[in-house]
Amino acid sequence: MTTDQPVDDGLPGIEDLAKIDFASIPFGDMGFALPSPEESARMARERFDRVAPFMIDRWPESVRALSFPTKLVEVSAEEMETLFDYQAPGWKDNATRLADRLDAAMDWDDHFIRMASRSPKDVSDRLITCSGRQAVAWISHSERCMDDVFTATRAGERMYICLREPRHLWKDAEFRCFARGGEMIAVSRYFYGEEPEHRPEPGAMFAAAKAFYETHLKAHFEDVVFDLHAPGTEHEILIELNPYGMSDPCLFGSYDEVEKGGERL
Repeated sequence: MTTDQPVDDGLPGIEDLAKIDFASIPFGDMGFALPSPEESARMARERFDRVAPFMIDRWPESVRALSFPTKLVEVSAEEMETLFDYQAPGWKDNATRLADRLDAAMDWDDHFIRMASRSPKDVSDRLITCSGRQAVAWISHSERCMDDVFTATRAGERMYICLREPRHLWKDAEFRCFARGGEMIAVSRYFYGEEPEHRPEPGAMFAAAKAFYETHLKAHFEDVVFDLHAPGTEHEILIELNPYGMSDPCLFGSYDEVEKGGERL
């Protein structure tokens, strides 16, 4: 049965809400107070320092040589913060200037687009383009990139857009590797949401990842999560580095399980 009569559900109506003096509510006493500018800068600094060694622009040259050839385009805090404020005066001019810089750096060649910290993979699963405008569109719509930009600007640090040479990678050959305290402890298949066409021999990936870590990374990173393509083969290539404990544990499900060690492929 339907009725045109209002239903009394015990909840405040529009008229009731209009009578509330929200300015008088002590949100600060309820734990909703925003951090001060000093607290915000301190928290940004702590977070930035935690992730900075794993950003591409901070990698040692010997480590960078193990990965994709990459062009670093330095960007300012002003142009990046403006990029995420579509209502800001001059937004279009700012975005266009940045797109033109990226076009010049790419020179019509396709590149994989990312920040030095993370990629905008929350907006696209194929981040390869030769267009500066497309690159700017991806970055400006990415919450991951926005979060990293505001952390870096509040910490007063430089930022870079990375233009990486694209390579064809076989999904079944991508692995996430975990090192803790200077020791390799675990390896997982990276694309764990789908069944692989091929599984490696038990122990083979762990042994290859361990050899790679001890040869190339251990001297620089005691605690690290690194993604590796085709470990132990001629197609071996380092994809990226992440702080330990801050990235997806993949098939392990949790870092408690990662700490138990081994392979999950």
